[in-house]
Amino acid sequence: MHRSFPNVIIFGGMRCGTTSLFRYLSAHPDVFTSSKKELDFFFHNLDVSRSLIEEKYKRSFLNYIGKESILLEASPRYARRYSEVSRKIGSVIPDCKIIYLIRNPIDRLVSVYRSVNRSGAFVNGVSIDGFIQAIYKQDMSIFVDEEQSIGVMNELRLGLYAPIIRKLIKEFGTEQLFVESLESLSKMPNDVMTRICEFIEIKEGFYEKYSFSVENPSVSAKSPKIYKMALIINAALEPILNRFPIVRLNIRNLHHALNTSGHKDVPSAQSLKLLNSYYSNDQQELYKLVKHLGTCSIPQWLTKER
Repeated sequence: MHRSFPNVIIFGGMRCGTTSLFRYLSAHPDVFTSSKKELDFFFHNLDVSRSLIEEKYKRSFLNYIGKESILLEASPRYARRYSEVSRKIGSVIPDCKIIYLIRNPIDRLVSVYRSVNRSGAFVNGVSIDGFIQAIYKQDMSIFVDEEQSIGVMNELRLGLYAPIIRKLIKEFGTEQLFVESLESLSKMPNDVMTRICEFIEIKEGFYEKYSFSVENPSVSAKSPKIYKMALIINAALEPILNRFPIVRLNIRNLHHALNTSGHKDVPSAQSLKLLNSYYSNDQQELYKLVKHLGTCSIPQWLTKER
């Protein structure tokens, strides 16, 4: 059946494995994906009418003729405006199934730091501890340009997953929501993908012989300029590279071989204490929510002290 709108959306979260999941699903013969991974469509079109949304959306799914049963898009930025975006998606695509990935929020924040740092957005010498203190205090002075701080200042809050999941349940119900952790996707990808296939009702056996690889890994870059250039090239060529995953993988591996730093950014004990305190109440509620949903292999970081 030909669809005008996607019936599965990877909603988030950011730096939680959405790129890997998008690539895994895009390889499945029953799935047709948007021409690029991050459409951010509803992030930018909250006040657009349904008819205009349908017209604009079609441009992101060129060559779709209805052969595949799943039309997929993935925009982790939706989590930044989760209340408005989920409400808009629910009003336009009420039958849409939502996939939301979570990750140890402290590990996620370190990954955010590495991503921003390798793009050259920080003033020289901003450490992981300096970054944590700055976003905790909403201090934008660590950025070379204030515009570069847009969104990043919300990254501490985006590790509070419970409010996002509560809103998704309210808009879509428990039957249309699948929550899983990056940790489980990394350690047991075949198991997770089998359950996702069951959730979106496509053939489950496809991933038994599939070769899983981590996409968009959390690494530090030797040269921010080369990294930014790679991002620009990737954005320009993404629709083409999506059709040739082996070529994309080889290019990515070459870039990482040439521009990856072995530097490890580890928060101090003081920073860890601050973050654990900040996320503690949320994780208590999150544990109850994921237990209630029953889709998630509860990760170790969420079972501590329960």
